[in-house]
Amino acid sequence: MKKHGLLFAALIIPTGQPDIEIINFAMVESTDSKRSLELNAKTARMHQDERLNLLNQVQGKVWGGSGAIYSIRADISIMDTDKQDFRTEGMTSISTPDAYLFETKNVLYTSSARTMTGKDKVILSPITKLKVAGEQFFLDGEGLRMDLRKDQLTILENVTAKQDGKNSKKLRITSKSFEFDTLNSNGKFVGNVRVKHPDYNMQGYSLALNFSKKNENDQRSLQDMFLRRNKASKVKAQIDKTTFRSDGFRITFTDSGELDKSEAIGSAEASLEDGVSIKAEKLYSFIEDGVSKFRMEEKVEIKTIERVAKCEQAIYTPSTGEFILYDVASLSDGDQTIKGEEIIFSTKNDFLKVKKASGKIQKSN
Repeated sequence: MKKHGLLFAALIIPTGQPDIEIINFAMVESTDSKRSLELNAKTARMHQDERLNLLNQVQGKVWGGSGAIYSIRADISIMDTDKQDFRTEGMTSISTPDAYLFETKNVLYTSSARTMTGKDKVILSPITKLKVAGEQFFLDGEGLRMDLRKDQLTILENVTAKQDGKNSKKLRITSKSFEFDTLNSNGKFVGNVRVKHPDYNMQGYSLALNFSKKNENDQRSLQDMFLRRNKASKVKAQIDKTTFRSDGFRITFTDSGELDKSEAIGSAEASLEDGVSIKAEKLYSFIEDGVSKFRMEEKVEIKTIERVAKCEQAIYTPSTGEFILYDVASLSDGDQTIKGEEIIFSTKNDFLKVKKASGKIQKSN
């Protein structure tokens, strides 16, 4: 009984007739005066000496630590009447409190640990009419562990998530495992995470998904993805023609699921068009009046083919090639250096404007 893989072998149903057979079986278990388990079955074959029940066409409810209810369906289940442990045989479905459906085979419920576990393939999908960011979100993997005390479910291996968006834009996420908060639908992909989408690509160690609260139609929208690194390497993200490397990377979405803005955090680097590279502690991309822009903060360093600029804050507009540097800005070109309160220059023309300038620059240049 200590290893769930041995449970079914230990709970062998005798070949003889049952001591009792019940039609429309119902059982309720309470812990500390609170309901913890409810099982209903079309028939129950009870073997009293072996303390085993064989249940057919099972419908059950299990209560989580917060009082949330998880619904279970299976064709067959075998129960240890002493410990109130049971194992389903064949296809099993588990509905979470927040309207998601998990489907797998051969689930073990351990009463003392308040867990449900399994080894087979697991499929997660929204229950009918629930959509994420306007489109349904599906996930599968191998192995299941649900901690009912914490209302947390984990898919243990080989995770793949899929979402078919508007205009044939498909989102794919793969990882080693997936952790799911069943109360608010927030999830986290862990281990060798890779994200592929026509508008962006990312890779890192862990990826957290945060969803909005339900709207009047009982739907949620994806608010943001936050990618984190491990000790070995930084996260990598690519949006359009810009490549980012940093300790963390966040993408924020509109209510319709469209990309809104991004944020690279911690020793961030970006490789832009025309051989331009950027370093900063914080690096944001956003859209202002329909124009895509970048904002950099803290220890900013900008390198072009001909110049090196340093400051504490900067704004870059890719469509015009214009940089605006603030807070003790400096711009160097070989032996020439100029400083100012604000510096504006462009990578696409020879424009240069400096406020409160100091330093030296050759007149010929």
